[in-house]
Order: sequence, then structure tokens, then C-alpha cells
Amino acid sequence: MDNKFTKIVLPAFIVADWFKNHLVEQKPANLPIKEIKTTNENIGFLGNNKQHIVFIVNEKNGVFISDNNLVLLEKLLVACKLSLADVAIVNQANNLVDYKLIKQQLNPATLVLLGVEPTSIKLPLVFPMHKIQMYDNCKMLISISLDRMQLTTNAEVLTEKKEFWGLLKQIFNL
Repeated sequence: MDNKFTKIVLPAFIVADWFKNHLVEQKPANLPIKEIKTTNENIGFLGNNKQHIVFIVNEKNGVFISDNNLVLLEKLLVACKLSLADVAIVNQANNLVDYKLIKQQLNPATLVLLGVEPTSIKLPLVFPMHKIQMYDNCKMLISISLDRMQLTTNAEVLTEKKEFWGLLKQIFNL
């Protein structure tokens, strides 16, 4: 017997969709994946951006976001009464984007930078981490990366996650 297919790894959202009646309680959104462009013509993103909430990550090991980080982000979204359909996840590692292009194409009402410096997307202001900033009719927030949030045994990270959650509750009126 050929063992080529004994170790197939599928993204979490596909597994959740296949087994939605058995493994997960909430029905995941059936989301199209936008094609990634490495030019400034079109921004590739995961999600439908219905609420104009943009998360920018910098993940070299994922097209948009790694499976573990997608699961974590989905949990945060559910806690905020949102889904992937409401947001756009842009991976800065795979998109040559700047703030002007993000504003033009995705029109964010909320922009959350997860482990991404504002200067790396040519945002014309610098503001501290874990402080909500209004600029250009957009609420902005900088926080730690999702990879760092995965370190649940680190006391400093737990404090940062608690701060981040408090700010998300503020932004989304929870």
C-alpha cells in the first residue's frame, strides 16, 4: 500500500467546514480566498471585509495566517461577536502594502496591527502599543503578534493579552 497520503494537513477552516455539525458549534463562513499580489495593484486578503475591520499580520510561514494563529484569531473574533466574513486579514510578509493602499482598497474603519510596526506600512504617525488611536476616520490599535499571544505560560504575555482584550472590548462596544 502506498503511504503518500498518510499525513495530510488541512487548514483549520476547511476541517471546521467539513465537520461543522460534529466538531464545531458555530458555522464557519464560506470565505473566498483572494489571490495574493506582490505588487501594489491589489491587496490579497483572507475574509470578506464586511465590517471594514483590517488585521495586519507579518507571518512568513503562512499565505495569510498560520493555522494555529487563525484558530486564535477566530476565537477572538467570536468573542467580539464577529466572524472572518467581517474582517480582512492581510499578511504583510506576502503583500507589499502601505497605509494609503490599504485605505484605498479596504477602507478600514478599524485597523489592528498584530506584531507589525506602523512605519512598516508607511503610516504617517507613530503611537504606542495598546493605545487606541484615531486617524483618518479609522480606529487603530497596535498589539503583539499572534505568535507571541500563543505563549500562554509567560506572565508578561498574559498581561499583554489581557490589555489587548480590554481594548478590543472598547473598540467593539462589548
